[in-house]
Amino acid sequence: MLTRTIQDVTVVLLGLLAGAMLLIAVAFVGYWQSLEPEAFLAWFATHAHRIGGLMVPLGATATAAAIVSAGVSWRIGGSVRAWALTSAALAVLVVVVYFAAHAPRNTVFAARSVAPGNVSRELGTWAAWHWVRVVLGIGAFYTQLLSIRGKDTSRAS
Repeated sequence: MLTRTIQDVTVVLLGLLAGAMLLIAVAFVGYWQSLEPEAFLAWFATHAHRIGGLMVPLGATATAAAIVSAGVSWRIGGSVRAWALTSAALAVLVVVVYFAAHAPRNTVFAARSVAPGNVSRELGTWAAWHWVRVVLGIGAFYTQLLSIRGKDTSRAS
């Protein structure tokens, strides 16, 4: 019962995270790229903390839940364990990409310390890595679903 509750909470959190990242990718990034560099930097400096205020805790919570889900699924074995571990690994990779590719650029954008001539290139790099995060996040969500649907093959007769 507790294991299934943890799995269910995890799949909800990972779904929210993947959905929010997809929204950023299809709505915000296109808008940002349509702005002049100075306007983008002004927008980002004024509003990015709102996005981060949601995404950072959501990403941390979803990742922690995926790790806990993998831990409680360990004793079940079989495909449940394998998919839960895969989900946790993908969730961790979402966080790794954030810290490696996004956090430094977010800081530079928010401080308006990138030259206007470099904004398009930096934002393009940010967007490309964000799509990597979207794919990883959707993968974490999907593999958590597979873990919930999995059977304990280690106890099969």
